Amino acid sequence: MSAFIDAYVGTADESTYATLVQATNFWEFLSEGISGSYERIESEGLRAGNKVLRTDRWAVNPKGAAGDLKLELLDVGFTPFLKHIFGTVVAGTPTGGYTTQTATLGDLRGKSLSVKCGRVDSTGTTNVFDYAGGKVTEAEFSNQVDGTLQVSMSLDFATETIGGTAGTPTYPTFAAQVFTFVAATVTVAGTAVNVTDVSFKVNNGLKVDRYALRGASSTNKREPLTEGLREVTYSLKTEFENLTQVNRVASSTAAGAMAQIVMTWVTPQGGQLTVTMPNARFDDDGGPNIDGSKVLDQTLTGKALWDGTAEPITVVYKEKTS
Repeated sequence: MSAFIDAYVGTADESTYATLVQATNFWEFLSEGISGSYERIESEGLRAGNKVLRTDRWAVNPKGAAGDLKLELLDVGFTPFLKHIFGTVVAGTPTGGYTTQTATLGDLRGKSLSVKCGRVDSTGTTNVFDYAGGKVTEAEFSNQVDGTLQVSMSLDFATETIGGTAGTPTYPTFAAQVFTFVAATVTVAGTAVNVTDVSFKVNNGLKVDRYALRGASSTNKREPLTEGLREVTYSLKTEFENLTQVNRVASSTAAGAMAQIVMTWVTPQGGQLTVTMPNARFDDDGGPNIDGSKVLDQTLTGKALWDGTAEPITVVYKEKTS
């Protein structure tokens, strides 16, 4: 018999889109909201004497699954997700028990994952749900004062299988530490900014409804592909200390409304995550407005842009690998 806290989430990379692979990586997680979508196709035809829809005038229409997976970011093991969020990941040479992984926006075609959820019911039975054809449609990283660095990933799947093969959760055997607001820094144009709440989001712009009239395969979703531009946005909440950031938003020139943003997190044992947006545009200052005698604050929001040369966003993840 299992307890509710014995629930688990595991993943594995797929070689072929929507071909289920048994989980090999298991994650410490905060919550998951993945569920299957089962639509109904109903006839709209009129027939004298009908009181309600006839039992033989509708069809099942499975539409895959979708939902969020939220976890705290550790300095061990997050690399498998970087590929599915950003597309391109380049590994450095292991040094002193750490390996540096550099993620940038790249092609997501051919990259998918399977997810296994072990959900414990009220009788203590672990029920297994398998999801194949997983794609990260959107991911948001966020951190507040007194909090941990968290990532919430929106996932889309081709299929849900209820009652799959049970997983055996295994986790890294060496020390892992969580990134927190302690030792975290944010700079704008090379100058430290006193941020109380920071987040950035990657929207991959995936077309997830790639269905067609394909005979027996009509309900089989084809791999979601990026259509249009991908979008990287950020949010920085600060106290209103001066006019520097307000003037960026109000700048009469494009150059004046852009600046480099660098976000850095460090764990006590030496793990690190550094996010660089060389050309971040400042779109809104969120005020600042007076609310009684409270200290004024402002929430700066905008987008990471591309100048044709520098990557619009680069994430360097120094993870403990031994």
